[in-house]
Amino acid sequence: MQILIVGGGIGGLTLALLLQRAGIACRVFEAAREIRPLGVGVNILPHGARELTELGLAGRLARVAVETRELCGVNRFGQFIFREPRGRHAGYPWPQWSIHRADLHEVLLEAVHERLGFDSVQLDKKLVSLEQDGNSVSLHFEDGSTGIVLVGGFDIAGYDMGTWYVKKGELCLDVGIREKGEERLESRRSGVHCGRD
Repeated sequence: MQILIVGGGIGGLTLALLLQRAGIACRVFEAAREIRPLGVGVNILPHGARELTELGLAGRLARVAVETRELCGVNRFGQFIFREPRGRHAGYPWPQWSIHRADLHEVLLEAVHERLGFDSVQLDKKLVSLEQDGNSVSLHFEDGSTGIVLVGGFDIAGYDMGTWYVKKGELCLDVGIREKGEERLESRRSGVHCGRD
């Protein structure tokens, strides 16, 4: 059996590497026609750094990321409020990395190509529908190709992740999820704010 991963973002590529490490064949299908640098800076917390280290990516990430030493809070005038150590400087055995999303994606994509082969990531594969029968889930792509197993690793901005869910072993359509902006969920803010008002 081969696992088909819909979405070649950070989650999909990391899943491909995890499956490959476990000896499970997989392929990644990405809707984009080309891989381009996208996004902004992200932080990989120690628990994420542990997983990426176990995948053998620590050296590559250390070359393109910054090991975060501390988090400092300041007010809008730049006056110091607090300082909190991060990653190894806070006692974790793994670092916290600050990295541009595009650099993280490139490290993951290179590792997938090296370990699974260049054709393991197929571009211009837009998922248009899926069906489930008693034995499998069939994926239908815009180009007419199909697949057998679905694992969602897609980016939340690229596809409505809430549309499909598993209930009692069945893949179901969640009609409660609406287009962006049509339905708002109750706010669960902590009161902590980062950035401008």
